[in-house]
Amino acid sequence: MAYAAYSECFGSSIPAPSQPNQPPVCVVMSITVPSTKAYRVRRVLANCANAGILRCTPQPLDGLVQMQVRLSTDHMDQVRQWVMASSPCCQFGRVIDWSEHLTEHRLTHVS
Repeated sequence: MAYAAYSECFGSSIPAPSQPNQPPVCVVMSITVPSTKAYRVRRVLANCANAGILRCTPQPLDGLVQMQVRLSTDHMDQVRQWVMASSPCCQFGRVIDWSEHLTEHRLTHVS
């Protein structure tokens, strides 16, 4: 099975580093929302320049959609607030480091 990553950002990709010589620390956050609210949450995240959806997995038997979102640690609280505002009944799962996410999918770390 191939791993496909995509980002629904309009214009911006990776957040700018907070300090000029250090790259941003990126993590992957799992978010589960009801399938009826998934479109709204995806639109909110698409308009957020600091986050990008990596994977969106529907769970039709449960009526849920699980998303994996890549973002910098500086913007985690902001993204959480935006998601909760668009879907109050969301569930936040684990947060893992970007390199750990790549390792889970048998990919090498790319700087």
